[in-house]
Amino acid sequence: RPIVVHVMQTLAEGRDLQDPKVKVEIANRVLPLIQDIPNPIERETYRQQLARLLQVDERALIGLRPPRKPRRRRPPKEVQPPEETASPVAGAVASPILPQTLDLQSAHVLGILLRHDELLYRVDRALQAQALGRLCVEDFHNAAHQAVFRLLSQALDQDTVEPTTYLLDNAPESLHDVLEDLLERSKRVHDLNVPEEQLLEDVVRTVIRMRRQDLETRISQIRFLLEEADQNDAARVAEYARMVSEYTRTLQRLDRATQHYAGVALPGQSA
Repeated sequence: RPIVVHVMQTLAEGRDLQDPKVKVEIANRVLPLIQDIPNPIERETYRQQLARLLQVDERALIGLRPPRKPRRRRPPKEVQPPEETASPVAGAVASPILPQTLDLQSAHVLGILLRHDELLYRVDRALQAQALGRLCVEDFHNAAHQAVFRLLSQALDQDTVEPTTYLLDNAPESLHDVLEDLLERSKRVHDLNVPEEQLLEDVVRTVIRMRRQDLETRISQIRFLLEEADQNDAARVAEYARMVSEYTRTLQRLDRATQHYAGVALPGQSA
């Protein structure tokens, strides 16, 4: 099924197509995709399909120019100067095995951001206000989720086309099913028309929870390594102790952020 048709049907599913506002919303989301199709015959065909779906005169769609929302680019990350010497325990602490709950949480975050890409900038600001780092690839342990987040970041870093168009045009075939699954997971929340502020709080709260679970696992691993370490290897023991201290401070910041964003979870999420 062509991706434009898939988007049309997904947006229209369960919506009141007799409501003029719903028609305008769907048209504003789909028309940019149609306008970016290079072949004029295909463009005309999809425009006719959209007109039939919305039960409007095709001429109304031709005259409609969807408003282009101003978007803020994510500021570039600050480049950290490389350390002169490598840590004596570099690579000793493996990435935690991904629990299913963490995988579901990251899918929840991505599903909402795919439908509300303008939230990503605000999520970053909210995290930084709590002395936490911006949302990044490392927050997602699932390789497919990492790829989707990279693609979403790239979509927001350009202003040639709408982010949705960029995603659809640049997503490799291997990610199509993943994107469809993520959008399906967030459909229930989308259909409830949850206010943007509540969506923002929910995404930030979920990211904090993800980071906390990840950090707790890492601290447990390091403490185990510290207990097993040769006490005569002073450099290694000191490095393990430093890492535990650093992670514990981060955990304290996450705890404070958790209290700040304590609230009612969205459907399908635990509070």
